[in-house]
Amino acid sequence: MKILSRIFFMLIIGSLPLIHSVAATEPGVVVTTSATTIAKPVEHNYIHKDPQACVNLELNCGPGQKPFTDKTGCGCLRELKIFPLKYQTLQIKEAGITIEYPKTWFQQGKDLAWSPNQQGIPLLGFKWTVVEQEEQEEWEPAQMLPKSSDWLGPFMIDLGWERGLLYFVQIKANKDQVANPNQLTPPDQSADPAKTANPDSTQNKPIVKDDPPDLFEIHTIIPRMEAQIVYDFYARAYNLSQLKNIDTITQKFMQSVVLNSLKLYVSEDPKECKNISLDCNDNEKAFFDKDGCGCINYPQTDEIYDN
Repeated sequence: MKILSRIFFMLIIGSLPLIHSVAATEPGVVVTTSATTIAKPVEHNYIHKDPQACVNLELNCGPGQKPFTDKTGCGCLRELKIFPLKYQTLQIKEAGITIEYPKTWFQQGKDLAWSPNQQGIPLLGFKWTVVEQEEQEEWEPAQMLPKSSDWLGPFMIDLGWERGLLYFVQIKANKDQVANPNQLTPPDQSADPAKTANPDSTQNKPIVKDDPPDLFEIHTIIPRMEAQIVYDFYARAYNLSQLKNIDTITQKFMQSVVLNSLKLYVSEDPKECKNISLDCNDNEKAFFDKDGCGCINYPQTDEIYDN
């Protein structure tokens, strides 16, 4: 927990005031793109990691680079570049929400998660869960967080379209999956016993694998209890630097939300619906369709959250 506190202290300070209001748009399946100006991270390409040796070293850097020297060493610094990042709109009907994600990022399987590279780190993601009315008293927001993880929070934040709960999470890597360096591989039973084993053979050398790294995540959990649903926006990375590099994109991702109406079924039996008297709330409207009946929940607009 101490490690988590150190890593996320500055990130907490920078993240709490990041939220602004966003304007609502008409719900519907709309595929559009928008652009945001993003600063590409500066890369330090070290030529020498001995500061003393750097004193008399002449650095010849290529185009778009400039020499640098720091306490670690010296090398060439790639100049900061600004580039536009396009977004695509995605409406998720079953979650009653519309979001915007980076259009050129790679989707991770069937998950609603995207990464700038195919390896999947760093990553932005969205998920949701249904919380039935009878379960709401027992439900806790931390249930949305990864299991077997340490976390700090919640911190109340204002997203403009709704208030949320911010959590900072450290997911411990499963070190048990790494092979024991002292465990030898068994000999090949299919080998010819008449042949003398080669003493330089690698078959009995220990298996050594790199330890899997810990993961760090930011989760913003939005309970929409009147609609019996909870949203979770999250960012994942190997370290604080990666999280900071995608911070502007994470903000855009969360602020792009438009809430849509949700059908809350009281019964999924059309015959039973003929004998049901629906008692819907003020922001709801009764409905009857071929799949059943219930109340259509509309986003509440009577409260505007703004900094």
